[in-house]
Amino acid sequence: MTDTATYDDEEVQEILRRALEENSGLGHAELAAAAAEVGIDRDRFERAAKAVRGERSRAGAIERRKAKRRKKLIQTGASFAVINLFLFAIDMLSGGGWWFQWPLVSMAFVYALQWVKHFGADDEAAVIKEEAKRAKQMRKRNRKERRRQRAIDRAQRKQRGKARLQDAEDAFEAAVEQGLSKLFESIAGGIESLSTSGSGGEFGEFVARKEGRPAPTRAEREAPPASGPQVRIDASEEAEREAEIREAMAEIERELGR
Repeated sequence: MTDTATYDDEEVQEILRRALEENSGLGHAELAAAAAEVGIDRDRFERAAKAVRGERSRAGAIERRKAKRRKKLIQTGASFAVINLFLFAIDMLSGGGWWFQWPLVSMAFVYALQWVKHFGADDEAAVIKEEAKRAKQMRKRNRKERRRQRAIDRAQRKQRGKARLQDAEDAFEAAVEQGLSKLFESIAGGIESLSTSGSGGEFGEFVARKEGRPAPTRAEREAPPASGPQVRIDASEEAEREAEIREAMAEIERELGR
């Protein structure tokens, strides 16, 4: 029977008030769960809770301002009383007519104006102004922090870019060195193969053309070396051939250097 009953806003507030009096309050998570059970959207609940917290904080700030001002007024009144008692004592001991009442009236008037200002102060407007000022300072700090973080991010990206560029340069230099090394090895291998082939083949013809001699015939290239006394001649010819090969290698190197 009670599950189908409906309540207006005042009844809902009264029921919740009495339930909270018996339960001595709820936490934020518990209240959010209860709101979700009755079909209240979480965003609406958070906005309402934030508004309630803001109003409670504002009410506390207003009360603190009033208490601080009352305390200051009480201290000012005590100071005025001490001063006027001192003036009264001087006036009484000095004789010759009373004059302490004039400073007393002046101080009383000033003190009364301070109390009027106290009761007429718009503490809520002052608190709202302070909240706006704090919010502005917070936004300023946040902007400054975001700018600082962006500067750090830019510096890090720049550093990473430099590191990637340096890695690319190192890889390029290593590739060039490796390619040159292979090229020189290939050239050295070709020169070595030419030097071991003696005066025969294309290299022999190249050397003969450079010296103005007729190129050796195929029969001369394929003829076996002579025996006997010819060995000394072959040795001297081999020395000449080696000198020719060295000259040819030097010329090839000069051509490559160009």
